Amino acid sequence: MLFKSLCFFLLFIINNAFANSEKPDHFDQKTSFILNNYFSNYNLLGHAKYKYLFFDIYDASLVSQEENFNNNNFALILKYNRKITKESVINETINDFKKQRTFNKNEIDKLKNLLDTTFKNIEIDDIFIAIKKDNAAFLYFEGEKVLEIEDQDFINIFFNIWLRKDSQDPDFTKALLDKK
Repeated sequence: MLFKSLCFFLLFIINNAFANSEKPDHFDQKTSFILNNYFSNYNLLGHAKYKYLFFDIYDASLVSQEENFNNNNFALILKYNRKITKESVINETINDFKKQRTFNKNEIDKLKNLLDTTFKNIEIDDIFIAIKKDNAAFLYFEGEKVLEIEDQDFINIFFNIWLRKDSQDPDFTKALLDKK
């Protein structure tokens, strides 16, 4: 009887350990707090390291309340491994936007102004969180909300930097979407 009870207890512990392994435990307190404000629970869908040439730029995680990717409800978390200037982030973002569609000068100027008020200089271990929830996007930098936007064109192009099939690094995108 004692042996049987011990076996059930061990199975309970093992099952709970595996059940909880779906929820990422590598996020810091601020990140978990933000994610919990948007999702009743969340699952890690994929994780990837973004490198450019020899430089390790950031680690990315894609989470969702669902077990599979849902293009309407997810969060992308970037943990930076390098210092990056605000100007570099703005320029790279605009360059990636231009790879997805044509913008006129007025649109580029508006985009630069929006990104200038949103982005900051990045230090090692800084965390950027981009959440898409239904028809809105919420961007956080180091625990502070830096943008809330409902412009669907911006939202789609912004998240497609990482999630489109012809992204700058398709293997990175596949790893995020867990489609290895």
